[in-house]
Formats: sequence, C-alpha cells, structure tokens
Amino acid sequence: MWRRLVFSIDSDQESELSDCLEQHGAISISLEPDADTQVLLEPGPGEQPLWGRLRVGALYDPATSVDLVLDAVRTRLGASVAMSCEVTRLDDRDWEAAWREDVEPLCFGSRLWVLPTRMPLPAGADAADQAILRLDPGLAFGSGRHPTTQLCLGFLAERPIRGLRVMDFGCGSGILAIAAALLGAVKVLATDHDPQALIACRQNAVLNDCESDVQLFASDPSTLHGHAPVDLLVANILANPLIELAPAFAGLLEPGGEIALSGILEDQASMVASAYAPWFEVRLGGAREGWCRLDGVRKSDAVA
Repeated sequence: MWRRLVFSIDSDQESELSDCLEQHGAISISLEPDADTQVLLEPGPGEQPLWGRLRVGALYDPATSVDLVLDAVRTRLGASVAMSCEVTRLDDRDWEAAWREDVEPLCFGSRLWVLPTRMPLPAGADAADQAILRLDPGLAFGSGRHPTTQLCLGFLAERPIRGLRVMDFGCGSGILAIAAALLGAVKVLATDHDPQALIACRQNAVLNDCESDVQLFASDPSTLHGHAPVDLLVANILANPLIELAPAFAGLLEPGGEIALSGILEDQASMVASAYAPWFEVRLGGAREGWCRLDGVRKSDAVA
C-alpha cells in the first residue's frame, strides 16, 4: 500500500525536511499551515499572517521503507521532527485520488500550463509557444489550486501580455507574477507585505528561470505611486483591502490600463465594483465556486 507521511514542523525547517524527503524517494511533497497556525487567505494592509508552523506531507510508494525515511529525518533534523510524523496507508483507490488532487496539470487559455515540478509535459504542452509554470501543490502561499488564483490565471492567459508592464499585488507564491513573466511581460512587479511571501516568490521565480524578470518589493499603499505606471494590475486579496486600495490602484494605471481583482465572494462583487467605479469601467470577469473576479479598464476622464 502507498504511504503518506505528514510532519508538523517550524516553517524554517521546511526546506531541509523537503530536501531530505525527496532524497529518500518522495513522489510528491505538499505543504499546508498547521491547524494551530492563524491563517488568512490574504490579510489587509498592515496585517501580518502567521506561518510559524507547517504540515509537510510526502507520498511514498509501497517499496519504500518508512523506517529508513524516519531514520534519515531523525539524523538530519532531530528526534522531535521524526516523532511528529503521522503515517497513513493508502490503498490503490485512495492513491489515485491523492494523485489527481496533488499533481493534476492545469491549463489556462491556449498556452499557459501550471504543473508540479516533476510532472512530464502533458500532450500539447511541449509546443514551442506554450508557457510552462512549475509549482508543487500544497504550497502555503498558493499553487494555482484555489478558485481565485485560477480566475486570475485565466485573466492573464486570455490577454496579449507580451510587452506589457504588469503588477501582481499581494503576490504570495508569485504564481501570477511568474505567469505574466512567462507569457512575455516586459516588466513584472511582485509585491506583498509578508516577507515570507517575497522569499517564496523569489524561490519560485528561480525555479521557473525568470528571477531576472520579476522585481520584488514590500507593499506599502502610501508608496505605490513610485512604481507607476503599469499597463495591467492583478490583485488576488480580499474585498475589504481591495476597496481600501482603489484610489492607489487607480494611480498606478494610465487610461486604458486593465485591472483584475479577485479574492471576492460573489455577494461582495457589487460593493467592490462601486469602490472602483469612479476610475474604472468595471464588469464581472468570471466566477467559480462562490468566488468571482472583477475586470476593469482605467477611464480617461477620471483623476486619481
């Protein structure tokens, strides 16, 4: 039977533990906040999310010796990490479900793919014009599985990004910024108020060989104007901070510039749209699983 090992660790141990598990045959690794850790999908300005502890899950095939894996973890990270391990046995049917959840390829538009790091290219993804973004499922700051992220990836995939200046506000893992870079944006700005998110974004940009194309900075609404202008802005945060940031976002975009806002529940859409109406022509861009995306075009006759 397949085995799933789950460790509860301090977040600063994640890289070393993941390396250790991969070296000893892990087929996939996923991360999620520990149940005792306070988590916000995307906090508002000035709020600091807590990612003190993580749960790291690793899948192993039936031939792997769990005892040998735990011995390696004990040697490298100490007895307390090894003792935190929970082992679950998965029959073939459970394994197939876990595999579909953890490593199913995602395709947006006609050319943007999001794949786990080790997955071979699916049929159609090996063409020269395809943009391949590699991220592992379960990453604490987002790997493309949440509906709001998918709505924003769809927005980017549907537009002629090449040559544009793009900002990803509240970048988290950097998935949207990296997607923009891979799709040909001439300049990509990725910003987040959480230093851990900026570290994750940088690591993922390196993984996708676009670190030189993505500029990182800590978000501060009072200094956003220093990064203007951009042609397109994507913000996947929450309704209340989006409302607060409407004037600042308006100041970043020239007339005709586009904006995509998500992290919005469907019943919050009209409230957010009203906040942006003085500066943008706003419409519903898409909806999925109770969440929605608002798209806007900067008006030419409105002053920010």
